[in-house]
Amino acid sequence: MKALQHALLLLLSTHATLTVTADLMIGDQVCMTGFIMDTFCIERGTLLDAPSVTTMKNPELHSYHCLLDVGVCINSGYQVLGGKDPMNGLHCPGLRIDDTDKVLAAGRAHGTTMDDPNQAFFACSTCSGPDDNPIAGYNATIIGTVSELGDGMGRVTGAPGADS
Repeated sequence: MKALQHALLLLLSTHATLTVTADLMIGDQVCMTGFIMDTFCIERGTLLDAPSVTTMKNPELHSYHCLLDVGVCINSGYQVLGGKDPMNGLHCPGLRIDDTDKVLAAGRAHGTTMDDPNQAFFACSTCSGPDDNPIAGYNATIIGTVSELGDGMGRVTGAPGADS
């Protein structure tokens, strides 16, 4: 798992990813687009507000409410997910984001407070985006500087590079 310092979020409506390689070094500039996920829901294995949904299989079903309103999710930190592994259908861990405030600000400005007409998601009480903006599936492009390198084990918690 790589960690980013001073990340800048730019919201996009399409999904594309950058393959993160072992060639990255501390200080490298990176750009990656993917779903934003909180560490709590990743570690849990299912989404907090949709417990029947496997976190890494369907991040597009992760509500803005869960990501941006719920304290345990906010406090756990965020990362941008990589693409789906064709072998298992799960999204890969991507880059850990050090600046939670920027994730919150960009997400809240983009998400809507509208209720889901299908009642599948809770409304985001801290969002301020237009009514027709999404209520789930926070997708963003992250631009930042690699500040720490992981050990290649694909773990989401702990100090990058630390033995488990």
